[in-house]
Amino acid sequence: MEQNVNLLKKENKRLSIIRIAIAAWCLLLSGVYLFDPIGSEGLRTWEWISIIVWLSLGIYLLGEGLGYFRKKAYLLINSEQICFKPNIYSKKQSAYWSEVESIGYKFYTNKFEIKKTDQTIVALRLSDYSYSTVKKIKEAIGRCAKEKNVPIKMLKSD
Repeated sequence: MEQNVNLLKKENKRLSIIRIAIAAWCLLLSGVYLFDPIGSEGLRTWEWISIIVWLSLGIYLLGEGLGYFRKKAYLLINSEQICFKPNIYSKKQSAYWSEVESIGYKFYTNKFEIKKTDQTIVALRLSDYSYSTVKKIKEAIGRCAKEKNVPIKMLKSD
């Protein structure tokens, strides 16, 4: 049994397109400042500062906008492992079922803590996702943990 949950929100696609459009505008504005000096004496200090600001803002927004199309955020639960990448900037966390000692759930913080046999803990924070996504994740982890005979404990919140 395999459960794959896409954690990227649908509205992020629209926001990414808006970010790309604003980035293009910022890059165009910095290009206008750079290639069209107003006076014959060249670029003044405030013009260099505005070029740097618009250029860096444009590059940053372009990276943010393209990040949605290039990267993934997901939760993959199958018979071999739990693989979790909460957003496009974080690293992938994974735990093989053969290494899982127990799973703890903190109700108030809405977080799973997967304790491995080498005493490391993989934390799955669910508070940023919608109710339906959290429900899917809980059901999938519960089903696979039951199949693999891994105990799920309720933990006290921090």
